[in-house]
Amino acid sequence: ADGYLAGVERALAGASDPRERLTATAEWMMSAAHDNPLVRAMLTGCWSERLPAPSPAAVPSSTTAPAQRRVDGPLPT
Repeated sequence: ADGYLAGVERALAGASDPRERLTATAEWMMSAAHDNPLVRAMLTGCWSERLPAPSPAAVPSSTTAPAQRRVDGPLPT
């Protein structure tokens, strides 16, 4: 995932025009998905027996307010 995010950042940093940056990012994403099954699975959500879906890791929240919980955290009680 870090390599993917670094590639997106490089693609976004290339041009000054926002449309060109978006186009470069989309082109890079498609190229990365074509070359790397893990990136393709992350982008499409198509996991298989050979490439099982990762289980979300529980991340403890640093706040005590129930309304400010993480998306992957438990529901407030």
